[in-house]
Amino acid sequence: MPPKKQIAVLGSFLTNPQSVEYAMAEELGYLLAKNGFEVVCGGHGGIAHPLVSGLTRGGGKVRGIAMKDSRFPGRNAKMDSRITEIIKVDSIAERLEVLAGADGYIFFNGGIGTLTEFAFIWHSLQVTGNFTKSLILVSRNWNHLLAEIRQEQMIKHKYYRVLHLCERTRDVLAVLANDYSIKYEKVGCVFYKEAVLFNLEGTIVESPEEVFIRICENHGYFFRPPDVIAAFRSVGRLSSFPDGGIAQVMPILEGLGVSGESAPALADELLREFEKLPELHDDVVDALRYFREKGFFTAVLSALPSSQVQEILSSHSLSCFFDFIGTLDRRGEKPMPGLLEEMLTVSGVHRDGCIHIADDLSGGNPGPGSLGVQSILLDRYLGNLLENNTFTIRSLGELKYLVKHRSAT
Repeated sequence: MPPKKQIAVLGSFLTNPQSVEYAMAEELGYLLAKNGFEVVCGGHGGIAHPLVSGLTRGGGKVRGIAMKDSRFPGRNAKMDSRITEIIKVDSIAERLEVLAGADGYIFFNGGIGTLTEFAFIWHSLQVTGNFTKSLILVSRNWNHLLAEIRQEQMIKHKYYRVLHLCERTRDVLAVLANDYSIKYEKVGCVFYKEAVLFNLEGTIVESPEEVFIRICENHGYFFRPPDVIAAFRSVGRLSSFPDGGIAQVMPILEGLGVSGESAPALADELLREFEKLPELHDDVVDALRYFREKGFFTAVLSALPSSQVQEILSSHSLSCFFDFIGTLDRRGEKPMPGLLEEMLTVSGVHRDGCIHIADDLSGGNPGPGSLGVQSILLDRYLGNLLENNTFTIRSLGELKYLVKHRSAT
C-alpha cells in the first residue's frame, strides 16, 4: 500500500473562533481524514484547533511542529493533546524544512509567519521545479494579495500554475485529489451540453500574448496578461500572430513602456519566436480524448488562416479530435456569426447545446458568447484574479468534470 499523502495546513495563531475560516478548518480536517490524507500543522491553537478537531472526528492522523523557545506568548504552551505525533525543531529554518517536505499545502489567512511560510514554500517549488504539488489558498482575501504581487513583482507567469484559490472545502479536496467531480458533484454545477467549442490560441496552443509574456519575462520585463491583451488590440490584432514585422511589434512594446536601445533586439527575438509553431498546452490531449470518447461534437475556432490552423493541428496530431475547424478567412469578422451558424448546421446542435472555452472573454473579444452560446474562461495563470463576472476554470482537466453530455443524462 502506498504511503498516505501528507498535507501541510497553515494559518494564523490568532484566527477568530467566530470566523468562517474557523468553521471551514474543522470541516476540512474531517474531509482530509476521511479521504486518506495525513496532516502536519503548528498544533498550538488558532486555525490548528478546529483543524485537529475535524481530523480527530474523521479518524485521521496529525503531526504538530513544536519549536523551541518561541518568543510569542502562548506559543510555548502545551500542544493539543489530540496531536498524534510531535516534531521538535530548534529554529524557524527547521520548521520550514519540515513543512516543505509535505505533498501539498493549504494556507488560510494569517500574519507574517503565514506569509513567510507561503513565500518559502512557493519559492521551494520554483527552485526544485516540482510543480506536481498543489499550493492552495483558502478565502478570497488571497486574491487581492496575489493581484498586487501579479502586477508589481518579478514572478514569471508560469509559476502561478501551481497556485489554487479555493473558497469551499470541497474545492480544496478536489484539487488535492485531482478529482473535480468533488467540486461539481451537485447537478447545478454541471453544464449538460452536446458540443464543445475551443478557441485555438490560448486554449489549445500558446496565444501570441502568452508567447510575448514568456519572452519578455526572460528579458526582465513583467506584464499583466490583461495589459498585454490590450496592447495587442491597440495595433488592430485581436488574437492572431503578428504578421506586420517590426512595425507591428514595436508599437506593442512601446504601449507597455518598453523603449530605448533594448527594444529593437527584444522585438527581433519576439518575431523569431512568432515564426515558430505555437506550443501545445499540457492539459489538452487528455481532455480532447475524453470529449471524443463521450460523444461530444468538438470544434476549434481561430482567427488564423485555414492553412496555418491545419499546420498547427497536424504538427501536434490534433486534427483527429475535431469535427469542425473554423477560421475567419472562411466566414468574416468576429464575433463570427457566419462561422458559428455553419458549425451549428454541420453539427445539428442548437446554440444552447454548445459550450465555448476561451482564454479571454473581455468586452473587446466577446466571441460566441455574444451570440447566445455559453462561455467559460480558461485562466491557467491567474491573470483574472479579481474578475467575478464569468465562470472560470484553471485547466481543461477540470472541464472534463464540469461538462456532461446531454444524451447521457
